Amino acid sequence: MKAYRVLTVAALMVLVVTGCRSKSVTVASLTGPTSGDTGDTLDFNVAGEDPDGRDLSYGMDWGDTSSLAWTAPYPSGTQVTLQHVYRDTGFFHVRAKARAGAADESEWFGPVRVHIREEWPEKPAVALEAINTGAALRLCWTAVVNAKSYEVKTDDSTYTTTSLSFDVTTPTAIIEVRAVNGNNKSDPATIECRVVQTASLMLYGISDPDPNHPSGLAFAVDGSAIALSLADDNKAWLDFVCDDQNVSPVGFVNAGDYGWPQNSEINTLMDAGTTDYDAFVEAAASGYVPQLVISANAVYAIWLSNSVTWTTSDHFCKAKIIAIEDVGGAKKVTCNVGYQLIGGLRWLMTD
Repeated sequence: MKAYRVLTVAALMVLVVTGCRSKSVTVASLTGPTSGDTGDTLDFNVAGEDPDGRDLSYGMDWGDTSSLAWTAPYPSGTQVTLQHVYRDTGFFHVRAKARAGAADESEWFGPVRVHIREEWPEKPAVALEAINTGAALRLCWTAVVNAKSYEVKTDDSTYTTTSLSFDVTTPTAIIEVRAVNGNNKSDPATIECRVVQTASLMLYGISDPDPNHPSGLAFAVDGSAIALSLADDNKAWLDFVCDDQNVSPVGFVNAGDYGWPQNSEINTLMDAGTTDYDAFVEAAASGYVPQLVISANAVYAIWLSNSVTWTTSDHFCKAKIIAIEDVGGAKKVTCNVGYQLIGGLRWLMTD
């Protein structure tokens, strides 16, 4: 009976000591972000204490499907930064345990609640190319990290694609391309397809005796139309000439047709068959001539080229003749002009 009592006390002492040890290790603090995006590396800080001064390892429950793994030992009381990447969205509860040795573990500490959202993708970098002899515009971009799809928005439609290219086949004023990750969309890559407009440009027929009156039509790099005189310094830049001597009563003539050594343009134009400048949104692919009689209120399609066939270096324009007046025996033409900056594209949208 006495031996039995001794064993019982010893067993109780072991239990008591073991029980105290299991509760002596604690997690003192656990901090971290309350929100983040999928794919982000998030930092969480944890610190534990052991009254006996033993080194502590930490086990993290990240609240997702990842398994529990223990860190290397750190000195008691040292704040340790642990990192985690969430691949799914939602709310997760992060907890921490500390352990001294192989089995002396603390209770779970926490949780820290973290909201993981889908990462906002970057704006795609879009390259352009006119295709189908200028009837369509091909958009191409490189893959955007974390983008699951791409959204292409035109004036009247929105398309979704997982491809890295998209062909827009209907004239539109503006195109927006966004990278999409779930409900998150990037800022748009905006493609401006409207013509550059020049209002009330005045040209004088070549019979005008005033050498300062401009008879030549040209375009600046930014697409604005400019009127230039027929001075030798200007001839290389001219696209058309307002001619009231060789064309009756007045017309536009390709500047390359005058035999000037500094100009070999092969520009052409055609009657658009309408008086509605804004409604004329796409130039034809054929039917152009190098010179044409012009009439008040008519709209004309203009094809600027150095080649007899269509290339992406060509540019298309439209012109509305506002008025034709007689000034000192010569013709004065006032027109509105729109220039498509995208090479080879026949779209002529104004708004």
